[in-house]
Amino acid sequence: MIRINFRKIVLFAALLFVFVGCDLKKAEEAYEKGDYVTAVEYSVKYLDGKKTFPNNKESKKILENLENIVDYYEKNITAAKTTDTKIKYMSEFWEIRKLVDRKSYDRQIAFFTGKYTLEELGINVAEQYYIKGDSIRAVSTADYQNKALAYEAGFSYYNYKDIKQKAEDYRFKYSELKAGEYYASGISDEKNGRYRNAEQNFLAAYNIYKNYGSYKDSQKRYQINNEKADKEDAEKWYQSARSQQAKQNYCEAAESFSAAAEAYKNHGKYKDSSELKVSNDKLCKQKIAEDYYQEGRNIEYSARGKSDYREAAEMYYNAYTAYKGYGEYKDSYQKYKNMVDRGKVKVYITDDLDHVIRDTLRSDFIVII
Repeated sequence: MIRINFRKIVLFAALLFVFVGCDLKKAEEAYEKGDYVTAVEYSVKYLDGKKTFPNNKESKKILENLENIVDYYEKNITAAKTTDTKIKYMSEFWEIRKLVDRKSYDRQIAFFTGKYTLEELGINVAEQYYIKGDSIRAVSTADYQNKALAYEAGFSYYNYKDIKQKAEDYRFKYSELKAGEYYASGISDEKNGRYRNAEQNFLAAYNIYKNYGSYKDSQKRYQINNEKADKEDAEKWYQSARSQQAKQNYCEAAESFSAAAEAYKNHGKYKDSSELKVSNDKLCKQKIAEDYYQEGRNIEYSARGKSDYREAAEMYYNAYTAYKGYGEYKDSYQKYKNMVDRGKVKVYITDDLDHVIRDTLRSDFIVII
């Protein structure tokens, strides 16, 4: 026997009503703001959620708004004075036509879909981009890029005339010119010892031209200058580390030797930076461990109660963990265990409330007997 959960059905219907209501509300808000693409997008969401075209005041309002939107774009496209203005209105009109393409309710919106095909509107947009691209006079490198962008944008709507070939030609010319500019800057930086800048410029030249092959020796020069720049960085860290080491600032020295090794790691080892990082780190950890150890001893010798021994235990444990990468520091771990034992509190229970007291007094330093 099949059981029907009417509560779930009612809940689903209620949620569906809420979502549908949201779409209609958002569509109307967008329409009032003049954001017609968004208005149609939410209207389509509402209509797509219906099995058949609804015969209600909401659907009538949607159709009325769509008619006004179509009229709005027809008038503005006709009145547009510049190519960019035409492109704006035509591309939005195309987007709206795309949103309502091949819908089950096509008959109800035939005043729009029957009048304009998606391909036809795409051709119109592509044509305007073609005109825009042709109108740009190619003088500077940026001009070649702008021409390429115009033709590429037009091609995304329709393969109008030779728009694809023009897009490719001007994209290539822009890439060639821009790569040349980056390369020339790289040569200048290299000559003046600005290796990091040179590295970045040669890499930019390589990347912008890579779809057409290698631009001169940009990749090789990038690698050469990258190593020189990394070597400079490594040497700065190395000298800083040496200075810190001389001052017995072993922690800072270890970090700087590590930075030197890291800076040059893509090219191999940098001098003895790795070894010096380890030796200085060991001295650093030894100093930290010694400080904790002495603090633990001071607390231990002046201890007056259990809590003092527990505090001493913590200091000895810190000494142990600080140095454990290089072994045990003195007898820090044994000291830690001794202080833990001396810091424990023993509680004797003789009554029926044993389990209650145990749960209440549960702690690492309380021993229940």
